Amino acid sequence: MPTVFINAKYDSVPGISVTTDDEGALVTLTDYLINQGHERILGVFQVDDAQGVNRMNGFVKAYQQHPTIALKSNVVMYQSKDAIKDVLAQIEDYLKAESRPTAIVCYNDQLAIQVMDLIKSLNLTIPGDVSITGFDDYSLSRYMDPPLTTLAHEKERMGHDAARLLMTMINKEPAESIQYDPELIIRKSVAKRAE
Repeated sequence: MPTVFINAKYDSVPGISVTTDDEGALVTLTDYLINQGHERILGVFQVDDAQGVNRMNGFVKAYQQHPTIALKSNVVMYQSKDAIKDVLAQIEDYLKAESRPTAIVCYNDQLAIQVMDLIKSLNLTIPGDVSITGFDDYSLSRYMDPPLTTLAHEKERMGHDAARLLMTMINKEPAESIQYDPELIIRKSVAKRAE
């Protein structure tokens, strides 16, 4: 039976997939923050799905390419079953620390929006005190105060391409997997730092 996996692929299951280069995208995003002068970056990732693990791996890989500041990074890992209040409490602990992160990379935009509220509740400013980024280009991200820097996730394009690949396979024509390179969308939630 023809099968097209959307946003995931499984080594144990043969099939065509339409995916995003989550790992490469997070290397790009983290490098962008490092090039803006951020060294103490907190990454917050959901790790019970392949997307989150790949994004976290990209974050770590970027720091591996900058070994002199790698010790300044931190990661919060959570699972979808974890209460968001517990995840936010861990982030709050980092934000209250003497050497708090100057930037936070969030698993997705929906988490980033909640973290933005947390930052503001602590009387910190975005991006003055803490820069923040997301992933997905969620529809509300551009309307946040400040607008959220994020990575585009080609959801509609993925759906169209998956349907086209499925039809190709049904017609018994050759088909190949597709992987997108997300576009970095720079908005106003990241400030350049002079450290």
